[in-house]
Amino acid sequence: MKTIRICLSLLMTLSVMSLTAQFSFDRHCREAYTDIQSLRFEMAEEQIRVGRKAFPENVMPVVLNNYIDFLKLFISEDRQLFETLKANKDHRIDIISAANSNSPYKKWALATVNLQWAFARIKFGEYYTAVFEIRRAFLLLEENEALFPGFVPNKIGLGLLYSLVGSIPSNYQWVVHLTSMHGTVDKGASLLYQARALCEQSDEFRVFLPESLFFLTFVEMNLKPDKSGAKKLLGHFSDKDSTNLLLVFAKSDLLMHTGQNDQAMKLLQNRPKGKAYYPFYYLDYLLAETQLRKLDPRAAENYSLFLAKFSGRNYRLDARRKLAWLGLISGDEAAYFRQMQLLDVSADPQIDADKQAIRERARNQAPDLELLKARLLFDGGYMREALEVLTARPGLKLSRVSDSVEYHYRLGRIYHETAEFAKAATQYENAIRLGVGRPEYFAANAALKLGEIAEIQGNTDEAMFNYRRCLAMNPDEYRNSMHAKAKAGINRLEE
Repeated sequence: MKTIRICLSLLMTLSVMSLTAQFSFDRHCREAYTDIQSLRFEMAEEQIRVGRKAFPENVMPVVLNNYIDFLKLFISEDRQLFETLKANKDHRIDIISAANSNSPYKKWALATVNLQWAFARIKFGEYYTAVFEIRRAFLLLEENEALFPGFVPNKIGLGLLYSLVGSIPSNYQWVVHLTSMHGTVDKGASLLYQARALCEQSDEFRVFLPESLFFLTFVEMNLKPDKSGAKKLLGHFSDKDSTNLLLVFAKSDLLMHTGQNDQAMKLLQNRPKGKAYYPFYYLDYLLAETQLRKLDPRAAENYSLFLAKFSGRNYRLDARRKLAWLGLISGDEAAYFRQMQLLDVSADPQIDADKQAIRERARNQAPDLELLKARLLFDGGYMREALEVLTARPGLKLSRVSDSVEYHYRLGRIYHETAEFAKAATQYENAIRLGVGRPEYFAANAALKLGEIAEIQGNTDEAMFNYRRCLAMNPDEYRNSMHAKAKAGINRLEE
């Protein structure tokens, strides 16, 4: 009987709300949204409380609370918190759905809640439900775009989804066809750039500028072959973004991606900290990455801090491996093996970096020190120093076939980044010749990079050949991410 009374009360509440509910991104919601993007959740929640008191009919706080839940889950990777919070989703969908409103915010709000929970579920392995939530969000956003083509927030979500759908590898295309979704990376990026420009021009939608910039950073870094777009995007960040931890994360990642390691290190070292901000321990990991790329032993401090504070699953194995590398770089090979022995071999890694750490542990062999240094210096954008490491020792002793493959691959990457494309192509082909069929990623990524060079140079046939050559290889390392990029390249060329 008690359960029936509770259900009736809820239905009556929703019925009353549906008659008066409104979607208003008022002053309190804007301030709360800005605080959420900056990861100042307690300040955001206070703004939401004040706003609700002043305007109880406003449904928008429901969406803002979902933003907070999603970001907490995505950043913390706390499974217990996920199990506690996921019951909120259906209740919020009910409140939004019951609102008797023709506002463009209604379908956008429903799509946003579905999409955020889909991404959270993927983080925790609930893939089946996530696929259908993504489809629901996709259809809602497309309907909303047709009804309200000038509604900018809609374009941000739709631009992200078009980009993601356009990068799905061919072996997962059945999911796209089954769910009636479509899109390309270029179409998605174009919509995101359009949204960003409209946000800059509009007082109403300017508050969404950080979100559009965040998703554009993801697309330019992960789904585009030409880094010129990523470099140009850096010009759209401003000094005041340094108080927004999501944009600090995005910008530092973008700087690292474009070889501006020193600037990324400075940004991460000076990022805002304190009780006002939700703990974002991955930024300690990123800071350690920037230091490691300079072969700076102080990286150990930040990897250790990350391991001590972060209770999620991703990047923990990789952080341990990086501590092992630092031991090797310092000349203490025994320290390398001690750290590698601490890796949890029973773990089920979700990301490529952690999978590689497990494979390296299983090999029980220290990496070649010179190749390791060259790799790290290259990743930091220190091309001259990386090339010097590889060429300073004529007849570099390489006892393993995998090292020979990597040697040519590393030279190819350096020549590629310095725009010496003919030299890069020669080294990439050497890596493919020696490495095809092997478990390492070098040959497959060499094919991907040859495709990117050809695409940038306008040689469509050669680009398609190399993207397909990448897809035909199935290394143990980074296969999904490389195939996603190759598929995105084919989609771009087939448009």
